Amino acid sequence: MKLNASTHARLKNNHPVLKTFLAFICIVPCVRAEKSTDEFALQAESFSAGYDSAVQTERSGYTGSGYLDLKSAGAYAEWENIYIADGGIYTVEVRYACSADCPGYMIINDSAAAPLAFPATGIGACWNSEQVTVMLNSGSNTIRIASTGEGPDIDRIAGSITTDNPPPLTSFAPHGIIAQAENYTAINSCSAASAHSGYTGTGYIDYGSAGSYIEWNNIIVGEAGGYLALFTYATPYNRPCSVYVNGRNAGQLSCQSTGDWANWAEERLELPLNTGRNTVRITAVGAGPNLDQMELCSPFQRSDDKQYAIIEGGGPDQGPGRNDLDNINAILSELGAPSENALRKPAYGLQQLRILTRSTDVIRERINTVCSRADSTGIPVWLHLDPIYAWGADTETNPTDAPRVKYWNDPEMREWREFPTDGQLPTYIPRFWFNWGEWCTPAPAFPAIGAPKFVDFACDQLREGVLQPLSIWRDKWKAEDREYLFAGINVGWETMLPYYSANKFNSGITAAYPSQFAGMPIDENLIGVETQFGYASLHWRGWTEELLRATAAAEGISYDQKLQNELYRCIHDYMTALAKECADMGIGPDQVYTHIVALESAQYDVSTARPPIWTAVNPYSTPGFTMDNRGGAKFELTRLKDLIRKAEGSRNLRFGCVETYLKLGDTVYATDAAAFNTEMQELYSRGARTMSFYGTSPLNVRAPEAGIDALNLWKDIPVIQFQSDDQIISETDSVRLTFYATGSSISYQWLFNGEAVPDATSRSLTLNALTSGQSGRYSVIVSNTQSRIVSNPLQLMVVPPVTDDVAPILESSNSTNGNLTINYSTDSGYRYVLQQSTTMTNWTGVLTNTPAFVHGNIEYSANPTNPAGYYRVTVEN
Repeated sequence: MKLNASTHARLKNNHPVLKTFLAFICIVPCVRAEKSTDEFALQAESFSAGYDSAVQTERSGYTGSGYLDLKSAGAYAEWENIYIADGGIYTVEVRYACSADCPGYMIINDSAAAPLAFPATGIGACWNSEQVTVMLNSGSNTIRIASTGEGPDIDRIAGSITTDNPPPLTSFAPHGIIAQAENYTAINSCSAASAHSGYTGTGYIDYGSAGSYIEWNNIIVGEAGGYLALFTYATPYNRPCSVYVNGRNAGQLSCQSTGDWANWAEERLELPLNTGRNTVRITAVGAGPNLDQMELCSPFQRSDDKQYAIIEGGGPDQGPGRNDLDNINAILSELGAPSENALRKPAYGLQQLRILTRSTDVIRERINTVCSRADSTGIPVWLHLDPIYAWGADTETNPTDAPRVKYWNDPEMREWREFPTDGQLPTYIPRFWFNWGEWCTPAPAFPAIGAPKFVDFACDQLREGVLQPLSIWRDKWKAEDREYLFAGINVGWETMLPYYSANKFNSGITAAYPSQFAGMPIDENLIGVETQFGYASLHWRGWTEELLRATAAAEGISYDQKLQNELYRCIHDYMTALAKECADMGIGPDQVYTHIVALESAQYDVSTARPPIWTAVNPYSTPGFTMDNRGGAKFELTRLKDLIRKAEGSRNLRFGCVETYLKLGDTVYATDAAAFNTEMQELYSRGARTMSFYGTSPLNVRAPEAGIDALNLWKDIPVIQFQSDDQIISETDSVRLTFYATGSSISYQWLFNGEAVPDATSRSLTLNALTSGQSGRYSVIVSNTQSRIVSNPLQLMVVPPVTDDVAPILESSNSTNGNLTINYSTDSGYRYVLQQSTTMTNWTGVLTNTPAFVHGNIEYSANPTNPAGYYRVTVEN
């Protein structure tokens, strides 16, 4: 800390054995937060107090006169007397840098406020910003930033008000808000009551007739989004209520009969809240129920609470299960139509939807047919597009079925085995073949997925044939509150560029003669030889063999590796273009899935036929994979998640298992319902949003009985929809941890570090008068008669409270002509040691005062033996 004679700094610190303050002979005035009615900004090096914190200048790109280095676990810096004219919700932005992830937390006015992730920014002048939303008081405020491990470098802190709101009902914390009904801010034709037992708080609200309501106008949250609201009510009759958020209808509570006025039940609803102040009104449709409370949980993504098991059938002329209606009726018979509120739903998957080799009229008819079936049966629909293999070009039965452009006849849209020679495009177009059975009828040429002209064609086919008719159905289902009938869309079926090899890369892709499809012309020059496709994709992106070789040499890699890398980019960019087309039509990334095989996760060497995981990751979709550990599509789940996380640059662990099997040919995958259900649970509980079972429709004919039983078990297993975030709470404070699961006849058991917590059998756990011994991992066993699942753990960190115990108070300091004088006061009975450092890393004691000084001063002169540098005073008992 750099001090001047007018600076007064009280150190607040959680380490009573060692207390420090710092001084520097070369004095620079402190930079304080500027007074403002709506914002503040301060340099990190102007901190008022700290522990194991040092001002540095080695990393370039900082603002002000330096930056603050939080060196170790427990290191912190604090800024006092931050003046705020108008209290309210503020967004506080911290400019920081760190070479590795350096998580920490922020404390506002001596109470825990928010965790800070501080993800790695790199070395050198690599600065980034992290934002948190906090409540600040009118007048003076204190901000503390602390590290939980090796800390980041902090450059600057700034805050801006997000709204001018009244005092909140309760500050929003990661574990949620509880709004008691009797604490309303407005009421109409209702009354507070307490006659029936079982309520929380001091009572409940007894609703009157239609139009009666209560309202809270002080629901304050720090982040806009959809919040899970849990309403507790009681009624022996069905008494629905409408919920209004900021004057707009947010949905309806069914408030179905609980059997008695003393039987309380919960109902969930997602509320769209704005940052800052919100108004929530609950209005009776007819005669109303008794309302006890509303619990509002952290923002959640709706995709988190929906899981689909897809039973895929083929189209009318391709693949197993050719009849949509038979397939859907089989699912309806064996698994039943899912209810609107069911979070686990079976769905029908329309596979081999040929957007490249059929006209948009044919495609649109298929979309309308299957969506109509979903609309009438209640079985959600999943669309599995086939824009890569382009099956079916040889089986055109009507010229009007053909696409507007047959890409295989266009030199700019079909793939080659080599670059052009002497500027002449290749006229020899090899026909590829995978020999997957007589039902597999590939197009005469493989598409050049890197060619801009082809990508435009594919996106046009997708938009006009699939997305435009689908949007009409989605709008209809949204208006009817049946959006769940659209389970999702899978684009880029096993996207790749063929690479034929006998053994290289263990790709499993070999060319062979068709065994059963007589008369199909196949290129004999592909049989038994190594062949790389993709040269057309590169050519139309501006690459030549000479340019590739020169670039590879400049990058220090081989020509073959450079070729592969650029083809991977073609694969990635093609799927990104298709996913973005979906996004442009209003389909979010939680309902759009890319598709490659997951072999890289099983440590297979990659090739363009088995591309790396990152090629399936883009901002418009969820990565999806063929995953099959009994067959040829091996995967390793932990490595797969790590590869997804690395590609996304975040901790998002969602993925789709968009192709797997209950039975494939003569191989039965589901021989034991319980064992197969356990395998399903592992995938769903570790990030899978969907599982698509290929080749098993009609379900009652092709699927093994154990597979059907496993799917029926899966439907009724509890789903953990919400859990509290990790918490950082001060000692002696209280915390309420919450899990929320859906399912039938659910019971809860809380665990602390894996051990059962006695009598902790509700979905919430309240811990009062916290101690450091309660820091650790908290999780919940959620069970019913069908199954038992264990939640992901949340971490509770209990930190010492901010205290003023024996810390010295710096009364004044002065540096004149190299002479440093420090005046201080503190409690008696402690020893004060002056230490010096030129790096703020290694400290040397240079002067010690005897104990029992309540007031004192330290005088020290700089000389060749005592150079200019940083100085600190430590307090030891």
